[in-house]
Amino acid sequence: SPRARARALPDERRLRALDPKSSHAPSRRVSFSPDPPSSSLSSRSYDFGGQPEYFPFHQLFLTVGAFCVVVFDLSRDVDECFEAVVEQFNVLSMSTPLAVVMVVGTHLDLVAGDAATKLSALTERIEAWRAKQRKVRSKDSGDAPLDLPNLQRPIRAVDSHDMNDTIDAARARIQELAFDEKLFPAFRKDVPLTYERLRAVCVAVAN
Repeated sequence: SPRARARALPDERRLRALDPKSSHAPSRRVSFSPDPPSSSLSSRSYDFGGQPEYFPFHQLFLTVGAFCVVVFDLSRDVDECFEAVVEQFNVLSMSTPLAVVMVVGTHLDLVAGDAATKLSALTERIEAWRAKQRKVRSKDSGDAPLDLPNLQRPIRAVDSHDMNDTIDAARARIQELAFDEKLFPAFRKDVPLTYERLRAVCVAVAN
């Protein structure tokens, strides 16, 4: 991500799919299917490259209607965690206003002390920041809608050591949100015929 899944500190700040085996190349992806399964619906999550040379490609994915997962290293102190998340929120506000966002803290197994208390403190700081931004931006934008990310709570924490229940729970939450028609009302709508024709042309050229 533009360093603000961007999205630093480590690559955990980058927007990326929750796939513990993925590299930091933007072409890595993991697919999700709705529950119950459907042969006509699927969702792909891309792991953003965290290195600066990948930044130019991020805007190809940060588009209206995208579902973004902001990932940060929960084992770091609260200040760093807060700065990492807010950095990504600011980038999303500029590139994809009102983006649907889920926040995931990794390295739960390396957190010193009580992780739940740390998550609670981080959530409070993020909500305080969002409240301040709403107050400031509402004065600047007038009647225009605010561009803050549409944060889907709660912040999730996962153990990054291996596949485990915390990762399964996060994946389930990603799947739940990705197929939420209230969050993504255009998801099940027919693709415009013009787009289908363009796709056919692109496929023909590629072949």
